[in-house]
Amino acid sequence: MRCLSIVNRQSSIVNRQSSIVNRQSSIVNRQLSIVNRQSSIVGCYQP
Repeated sequence: MRCLSIVNRQSSIVNRQSSIVNRQSSIVNRQLSIVNRQSSIVGCYQP
């Protein structure tokens, strides 16, 4: 039973890390969309 508790603890740690990574990737995606919007606006103004 001790093995199971160790595996459970590790899986919970992995879950926490993956949620952190998901949050960071969503932030990066938001920044990329902002950059895309700004570049499209700049592209409109160029002759």
